[in-house]
Amino acid sequence: MRAAFRLAYSLFDKISCFLNHYLKLGHHPNKVSFRSVWYEAKGSPPRPLLGMFASCPNWPLRGLFWLSTDLFEDEFQSVTEPDAESLNEMRNHLEHKYLQLHQEMVAPGSQSLGYSIYRQDFAARTLRLLKLARAALIYLSLAVWSEERRSNQGSGRKPAVSLPLGVWSDEWKQ
Repeated sequence: MRAAFRLAYSLFDKISCFLNHYLKLGHHPNKVSFRSVWYEAKGSPPRPLLGMFASCPNWPLRGLFWLSTDLFEDEFQSVTEPDAESLNEMRNHLEHKYLQLHQEMVAPGSQSLGYSIYRQDFAARTLRLLKLARAALIYLSLAVWSEERRSNQGSGRKPAVSLPLGVWSDEWKQ
């Protein structure tokens, strides 16, 4: 569960690096994050939204932007998700310190280096993060499809060949 949490959270930075490269946004690759990729690279907070996103006709890309507001980052204090800061704190403890999980009978204590949480609460937050990551990947694939479709319309290029996906029976999924 800890690995799933860490990997799901890391997907957001991978998506921002991809967007920075694919859309040629010009951010330094080491300074891009899922919350900052949408804004001008320089300036004092609140930084202005990049021009290409201000009037973007790509609706999945807009959806990805609004999904990014569900995550907490120190530079961007406003978030739409109430537990975004605690998700960020748990991720920080998983990466740099430690996260202590407790069963129902033992109350979590406060420690300076560790983050204590009930196992069921951690499972619920991990599931929430996995749902956000799934939504981000869906938005990303639709956004790229929309951008490719838009760029192919003006160039006269033929669209890429579609790849049919097979149907898998439930026995194969287990």
